[in-house]
Amino acid sequence: LSGKGDHSAPPGNAADENRHRASAKIYFEILFATGAHFFDAFRSDTETAQSHLQASHDKTHAWIQSRSLFKTNIKKRMIMSRRKIVLFFADISHTGVPLPLLAISKLIDTQLFDIKIITAVEYPNYEAEILKHASEAICIGISCITGKPIKEAIRISKLVKNKFPQLPVIWGGWQAITLPDVTLASPYVDYICTGQGESTFSEFIELLDKKNFSNLKNIKGLSYKLNNKLIHNKSRPIEDLNSFPDYDLDLINWQQYLEITDFASKTLRIDTSYGCPYRCAFCCEPNNSKRKWKALSAERVIHFLDK
Repeated sequence: LSGKGDHSAPPGNAADENRHRASAKIYFEILFATGAHFFDAFRSDTETAQSHLQASHDKTHAWIQSRSLFKTNIKKRMIMSRRKIVLFFADISHTGVPLPLLAISKLIDTQLFDIKIITAVEYPNYEAEILKHASEAICIGISCITGKPIKEAIRISKLVKNKFPQLPVIWGGWQAITLPDVTLASPYVDYICTGQGESTFSEFIELLDKKNFSNLKNIKGLSYKLNNKLIHNKSRPIEDLNSFPDYDLDLINWQQYLEITDFASKTLRIDTSYGCPYRCAFCCEPNNSKRKWKALSAERVIHFLDK
């Protein structure tokens, strides 16, 4: 621009050089001003875009938090609104899975009902655990076989009835099946299930939930008291196990029920059939199943084991 050393500029006198310098200065000032203007405009647009983006992000974050809080509240309300069912396995010496209690839970909707299974294996202080949950339960179910467990079943029933007189107590298992009159006559027992319990117990829970006690007489396999009389409904025929869902092992901490057997060092018991076709003189099973036998299909058993 000065003409010195710049072979592209024509040679001239000092006045020409000054004019060239002045022109260059004006040119750079215009260029700088124009660039600054575009930079300011770009920066303004960028800041505006970032502001809009941040506002959008904040709204999205607020919506996500609101949605998450909504789902959490819904879940809490669902949990709080679920009616509690307490189930106790009276054979406190038994270390295996409480299969009778898992069986009668198969048809219970766990979205509507909170099933609390209590055993001596999971809860060494099971008495306190039962009383804690019985305070908000709609019933307590007790599974009991004839023999030593009767003593514990009666003790727990009496304890519950003394503290919660209005809480229904229902017994099931071999004691109720074999000696229904003796069992139901106890002042601490309100109902008994006298056979296969999946459908009977499910219908009983539905009746309690809806308080539709006029329907008691229609539940097959259920016995109850009415005007100081023992009422035994019609027996329920043995149902096909394939029509029921699988055991829900999530209702218990099943790892605590692993046993050492002749088969393996870690064995988990399950039932794959119900009833018996034989008539052994020492056994009470024919009185229950009438010598009928129902089994799960091989496919159902394999599917359950795969899970």
